[in-house]
Amino acid sequence: LEKHRPTAFILENGQGLLSMEKGETYKRVMEELRAIGGGGIYKVYSKLLNTADYGVPQNRPRIYFVGIVASRIKAEFRYPAKQKKAHIDSILDDRTRTPTREDLPKQRTARENLVRHLEELKNCDPFNTTFCIDVDGSAKRSHRMKGQLNCLLRSRPYGFWLTSRGRRMSVAEMLKAQGIDPATIKRTPGCNDRQLGAMAGNAMSQNVLERVFICIFRALGITERDPKSFISAVNDYFGDIRYEDREEDERGRKTKRSNDEGEQAKRRCFNSAPSGGDEAETRCGSASMEDNREDEEPM
Repeated sequence: LEKHRPTAFILENGQGLLSMEKGETYKRVMEELRAIGGGGIYKVYSKLLNTADYGVPQNRPRIYFVGIVASRIKAEFRYPAKQKKAHIDSILDDRTRTPTREDLPKQRTARENLVRHLEELKNCDPFNTTFCIDVDGSAKRSHRMKGQLNCLLRSRPYGFWLTSRGRRMSVAEMLKAQGIDPATIKRTPGCNDRQLGAMAGNAMSQNVLERVFICIFRALGITERDPKSFISAVNDYFGDIRYEDREEDERGRKTKRSNDEGEQAKRRCFNSAPSGGDEAETRCGSASMEDNREDEEPM
């Protein structure tokens, strides 16, 4: 931050930072951030935000530091308002059957923890009600939540146990619990489920980040009313931010141009046809296909 001096930044850490050394660590972090560039460059904010309050059912309280160059601020910065909480089932794959005790994990620690939790939940219909259980810790640390996810951890790369599914979470479900669309993830060669699960547990929640960034944009006077000016203004402040893949964007423009040319050819064909009947329609369909074919990319 001292070297690059961005217009704005976001830092995130666990809520334990607030109580570390009786709050002294948190105070030092704030002092260091405010002292960048000799002091006075950044206006720094901090607030404890929970992922579960922003549309994703994961109990993940984290402190979010926001710094904005004071001279660029156009309006008061405010953290995003809380949203209605989502249920854990909203990010899980659909059930295919009702699980039984035959589905219990084979690993000893996980099995013993799960058996204990199921016994405590015997009157709560756990096989038809979703409880998220951390089965990999010690008995003292193994805890559960109903309808919500425990905080994902790097040390739990295989995911928590889902009582209504009779299995652990999938990697895709772990990503969704961080507000990440699994379809957007491109694995590097050799990256297995365990490694990706660990990264998901150590990630920042995308659903929180996007809302905080929007609040930063508003504080900088950037609005999203006009998408073109919005993207241009964001790029002016933050550099070349890629809101969409340029290759996909270019491909979309080529497709639209090709379709437009095809429609023009079709209209010319209809206008030149003597009667405009079936013969004209057949000719126009052929002309449109030929015009489109010229701009198609090889498969």
